[in-house]
Amino acid sequence: MVFDILIHERHLPQAIEFVSRHLRQRFVLDHIGKPAIADHRLEPWRTNIARLAERESVTCKVSGMVTEASTPRRLIFGSDWPDCLVASSYSRRVEVVRGWVRRLSAPEQERVLGATAIEAYQLG
Repeated sequence: MVFDILIHERHLPQAIEFVSRHLRQRFVLDHIGKPAIADHRLEPWRTNIARLAERESVTCKVSGMVTEASTPRRLIFGSDWPDCLVASSYSRRVEVVRGWVRRLSAPEQERVLGATAIEAYQLG
């Protein structure tokens, strides 16, 4: 079983502690930990997300916002549907994510758009 972590950035220290206690458990961080993008404030999210990423058992679902990351092999595209409809159409959401994903290599795109989710949730 996979444990999805649905938190805001202020909860990242507790998530790091929790994940560190359960090293054999697989985790998926939803919404990349909800950084304060609208406030243009990436700290302490940036520091804490890097600390969480040190735990190999954690993958990260890119949903609800667009971000850059250096570990696409551990990222999952999340549609955030139907919640995304509050601020955007679903097609616009997909368009924005695809625009970001196009900057990745073909194998990285495959990971983000499906392969990582299949692996993390053991669907294959």
